[in-house]
Amino acid sequence: VIVPVPSFVCYGPLAEMAGATPVYVELRAEDEFRLTAQQLKDAMAQAAAGDMEQVKKTVSAMMASPEAKALLDQLRR
Repeated sequence: VIVPVPSFVCYGPLAEMAGATPVYVELRAEDEFRLTAQQLKDAMAQAAAGDMEQVKKTVSAMMASPEAKALLDQLRR
């Protein structure tokens, strides 16, 4: 989850509570505290690299669930 800084103080901790890894992006005064395309690109790359292990764990847990398997079977039809 990409979290701009400054932002509401609980965004990062809430992302962690949900099992995500927050990637903090410092917004700059010279950019009028707006996220730039390059900052977004860099944060997305960092988030993707850091979250791959979490994605693997989540998918593995989902696939182990009989309910998830039934849903996947239904979607494949």
